[in-house]
Amino acid sequence: MKLTVKSSNNGSSDSETIYVKVENLKPTLDSLNIQIVDESTDPVIVNVAARGAQDKDGIIQSYLWYYYTDSDSEPQDFKSTIASQTTFVLPKITGNYYFVVVMKDSNEQRVNSEEATGEKFYITLA
Repeated sequence: MKLTVKSSNNGSSDSETIYVKVENLKPTLDSLNIQIVDESTDPVIVNVAARGAQDKDGIIQSYLWYYYTDSDSEPQDFKSTIASQTTFVLPKITGNYYFVVVMKDSNEQRVNSEEATGEKFYITLA
């Protein structure tokens, strides 16, 4: 950005150039809220919500959800939503189920819940 100032008295002028770097802010969230509807059923229904999800310089356009387990670290059961919550139907297999959401903002910036919070969000089925 360049600003030029010219004196109306003597016609002298001076210019100053300033560079401004504009960066996109990544979406943020506080945590994932995970609730088992009824652990006695098979399959098990689990509701997951992104608590405090926001994009300070735009909007979160979409949420990509998945889970993985201790025995299989590959992402499973992908779901894409525009809402900050979803429901999973899990097989009733003993172990830890880790849930992740990838948030995409209006500038195509993506961040997942583990990166955003430094935490893993999970439930344990017995």
